[in-house]
Amino acid sequence: MKSIKGCSVTPGSIVIWLSIITLCLAYGVIVGSNLVFRYLVADIYDEYWLVVLQLAIAGFGLLFLGLSLLVKKMFLRFRIDTRMYFRGVGFALLSLVLLVILKDDPLITSRYTQDDLPIPEKQSTQSYDLVVELMGGGDDPIDIDLSDFDMDKVMENPLEYEREILHKWQEIERARQIVNKLNSFDHIADLSSVDDVINHDRINLLYLSGIYGAYAALMVQKSNPQVGIGELGTWYSVVKKALPYSRFIIGKCLWMGAAKKTIGHAKNISQYSTLDHDSLYLLKNLFKPLTREEIACKTMFISELFFVTGYERAESFDDLFESLCSSITRVDICESTWNRAFLRIVARLTFRMNATENLIITMFDQMIEDGDNHPMLYEATNQFITNTRENMSYGNIGGWFLGAAQIAELPIYSKYFVPTKVQSDLLAIYLSERLGQENNIKDYYSGKSYLKTPVRYVYKSVGPDRLPDTLDDLVF
Repeated sequence: MKSIKGCSVTPGSIVIWLSIITLCLAYGVIVGSNLVFRYLVADIYDEYWLVVLQLAIAGFGLLFLGLSLLVKKMFLRFRIDTRMYFRGVGFALLSLVLLVILKDDPLITSRYTQDDLPIPEKQSTQSYDLVVELMGGGDDPIDIDLSDFDMDKVMENPLEYEREILHKWQEIERARQIVNKLNSFDHIADLSSVDDVINHDRINLLYLSGIYGAYAALMVQKSNPQVGIGELGTWYSVVKKALPYSRFIIGKCLWMGAAKKTIGHAKNISQYSTLDHDSLYLLKNLFKPLTREEIACKTMFISELFFVTGYERAESFDDLFESLCSSITRVDICESTWNRAFLRIVARLTFRMNATENLIITMFDQMIEDGDNHPMLYEATNQFITNTRENMSYGNIGGWFLGAAQIAELPIYSKYFVPTKVQSDLLAIYLSERLGQENNIKDYYSGKSYLKTPVRYVYKSVGPDRLPDTLDDLVF
């Protein structure tokens, strides 16, 4: 039997010390990760977050190991019995606390189901198939290229670019035929699911808005406004019919982007001095303001909820880990053998799968409710996220920063939807004023009349703070 400074070295003592070292490292990972994610690194996409995390974990691991050695030394100095069963009790207590920290929660379910997704009356798969084709899907994809088309210059002087505009108009003939077919439907369905998401690699919707806007501007300049405004109005009608049923963030954002661009083109055209009374009247009739249902985000968030919790739910820890690695912007960090091994340990000790999914479900449920409110301010969602971040469980800090925190960013996308709705209101007011007509359009945010500005025919919204003459006022 070997002895070191009066301490016998036995297989049992070796096992105890290895166990203590393992416990110290585990506590180092948990405390170090919480310190880094809570206080030191505001963004996990920061270039140095992984280095900071490694240093913090190493530091706390050594700290815990040093404390255990200090306790042992104090026991020896004060002649406190350090026999095996006393050490075993201490080890058991530390292990019990660790198990409590790492205990996962029972899985909950959302109060929303697939049945909550709106389906157009007299649902037609044909409209969905046409949308897929318009977006560049199918065996013969539509590919619209605007790389050689300077939209700002074209809209500034359409007559100068007449040949280019007409050439693009002919290029999108197939797409225009699809648009006309879609406009024959009362509603345009979106039947995409977690297993069948429309390929949005091509941003055809935004390109079509540009070409329709350029063609309308050219026709107005060539004294043929009824044709140009009619075509632009047809495209706007299709966009409005698709918006209430649009699923998933990228699809909703593309349709809203198309609405924003089309409304902007209509506003530019309305300011042409050559536009007569009949053309202004046609523009006003075709460009009705966006409705609350068209900009609402409930459908979008329900779709994303089932995508995240259904399709993306990992069946094993390996699947989970690969999903985490792929979600990190600087994916090259997962190509290092050391980093992968290190992150696996961190994920094991700081990521509770059920607790994370429960958090995501609860957060989505709140976002879905806020996304159907009027106005959409996400005040309850933001408060929930703040409370969660400040009171995050020590055993699931990785679940927040490597999983749920990304979901918490989703309302940011929809903050651009309401200004587009306000722009559609202000355009309608502008056209009514030009035509000498009254309107009863109320400010989306305040519910009161939009505010007049010193510029004739131009009004503004009080903005999200609902106070006049502040920095967030919206003018179009």
